[in-house]
Amino acid sequence: MIKKVLNDIINIFGNYPIYILMGMGLIYSILELLESRSFMKVFYSNPLYHFTKDIFFTFIFLSVIGAFVYRSIFVEIDKFKRAAKTLNLSCHLKSHPKADELLYSPVLKRGERRNTVSPILSGRYNDAQVLLYNYRYGQTESAGESYSFYFRSVVAFSVKGHQVPDFSLHPAQFGDRLFEKIFGADYLKFEEDPEFSRRYKINGPDTKILKHFFGPNLRRAFIKSQTKWAAGVTGDYFIIFRDSKTDDRVDSEEFASYLNEVYMIYKAVLPIDKTKR
Repeated sequence: MIKKVLNDIINIFGNYPIYILMGMGLIYSILELLESRSFMKVFYSNPLYHFTKDIFFTFIFLSVIGAFVYRSIFVEIDKFKRAAKTLNLSCHLKSHPKADELLYSPVLKRGERRNTVSPILSGRYNDAQVLLYNYRYGQTESAGESYSFYFRSVVAFSVKGHQVPDFSLHPAQFGDRLFEKIFGADYLKFEEDPEFSRRYKINGPDTKILKHFFGPNLRRAFIKSQTKWAAGVTGDYFIIFRDSKTDDRVDSEEFASYLNEVYMIYKAVLPIDKTKR
């Protein structure tokens, strides 16, 4: 995440922030060195000097913070607006009501805090009604000593008019096999498809329906790419997003390719059952 933020700052302001920070460090080191010299003690004992020094470093610090705020608010909004125009979608600067409802999906529900981050894109993509937004959730780290936020770029396709069972799919985690041997599997397994079972865990209210629903074509749609996906169906929406890193947001310049990739998986979901609700 730190690397991404630094790259964003460089893209916006060039290398100047780095030069400023390096210059601050150099100036501060020189001042500290000179303050230890006896012949400079009279000058550095002047209260005006310390006041000016504090003002200088405070100004530089606030400038760096301002760069972060500028990037996170104005630049991100501008990028979303340009992406919306390119994709022929609407851009909502305030929270979209449907996105708020999706916060309670088992696919997204995690951590102690969760919320969408505006803006949100909505409209039609090919033949599908779609929402695309950044999702943030927070959780307490080990021993409750710290609290971290995690980010995802979520795409929600409407499946209204199609009979699709509720389910949640997540990447398998390290230690799942050991847990399974001790306590047994708490998720749907496909003995005929060991690669899929190794990479993903599926839960849902009706395992028999899900066993039939996740046929070879749908399983192949998930495992043919190296991306780790989280997905599921809640109500009238099929939800999907990348789920492998702390900050797994997709840059707005990549929205077109991201939508195309998840759209292929969405299309693999629909043909399973054409029965109308």
